[in-house]
Amino acid sequence: MILNHQVSIILSTFFSIFVIWYGFFFVYRECIVDRFREKMFSLRDEFFDEAMKENINFNDYAYGLLRNTMNGFIRYAHRVSFFDCLVKNIFLNSKSKTCHEFCFSKKWKKATTSIDKRKAEIFNKYREKMQVLVFFHILLNSPILSILLVVPFLIFSVPFNILKKIKIRVKKSFRNNICLPLESSALAYGKEALTV
Repeated sequence: MILNHQVSIILSTFFSIFVIWYGFFFVYRECIVDRFREKMFSLRDEFFDEAMKENINFNDYAYGLLRNTMNGFIRYAHRVSFFDCLVKNIFLNSKSKTCHEFCFSKKWKKATTSIDKRKAEIFNKYREKMQVLVFFHILLNSPILSILLVVPFLIFSVPFNILKKIKIRVKKSFRNNICLPLESSALAYGKEALTV
């Protein structure tokens, strides 16, 4: 009698672990990727509408660069994760051919300095929106990372000045250490899609 009860507990535990594992690695992640792609499509559509209103030009280098990067994020959204960011930061260094060929930061600086300030502000606004989407996708795609960032954030968010300083540091660190390698990869994937 006791043995049957223990066996049923063990089996139900393993079944529960399997359901949680399957739900996270297949169902949840698929939903997160679809959500990210949908939001990136919406942002790209909004970006296109901005050019249709003639606030920016379709022929601007910055327009093509940002559009190709958005296309790259849409195309390889299933590979954008915290682990992928770590691997890119470790292995994609300045000596890499991919970094020289698709280095987003260098191309972005060149693209936004060659146009007037008003247009550059619009392009930077859309780049920042894109980076926010990528940040939340990485955060939602990794529950462990979510817990590690959200819980301390909630605990220490009482003093507003500290929160503001943390936000600025996190934003700068994310942009420089995580988003730039991802943007370069997304640009490469976006340009690859044009040649296929």
